[in-house]
Amino acid sequence: MMVQGQQHSSSVRLEIHIKVPTMQITSYRCLNIHHLLRTGKVVTRLEYQAYSKLAIKTMTDIIRTAHQSVARSTHHPAPAAVPSIISCAVHHRLGAVPVGEPSIVIAVSSPHRKEAFVACEQILEEVKQKVQIWKREYYEGEKEEEAEWKANSG
Repeated sequence: MMVQGQQHSSSVRLEIHIKVPTMQITSYRCLNIHHLLRTGKVVTRLEYQAYSKLAIKTMTDIIRTAHQSVARSTHHPAPAAVPSIISCAVHHRLGAVPVGEPSIVIAVSSPHRKEAFVACEQILEEVKQKVQIWKREYYEGEKEEEAEWKANSG
């Protein structure tokens, strides 16, 4: 789904069982170690489900809000005709996601990196809080039926 405005475009995608590009964006091994220290459990697998139609609408609204609310940084003033965010894309995986692979990818283009980083963080936090996507964690040494559904974090 593409969201088009006067000076920006955005896209939102939800996919089941997609193959992430071979370039590894980040690693969640450190998050798994943090989870182990916090809970005493090792996550072996993740699964995501969504109310897709509503999730796409919610992510589209989040991107629109980011386009409207992320201001140009004071050290890079520009004419009003130049937007602080040019384009955004949010891609969230559904289905089984191996531990260590990204579940969500957010890309933002902007004339300056500060605005792009601010927008990425804002979009990520709002997706985690508001979007109708649920995560199920499977733990080492536990039966599959004991896997826990996690509520959206706030």
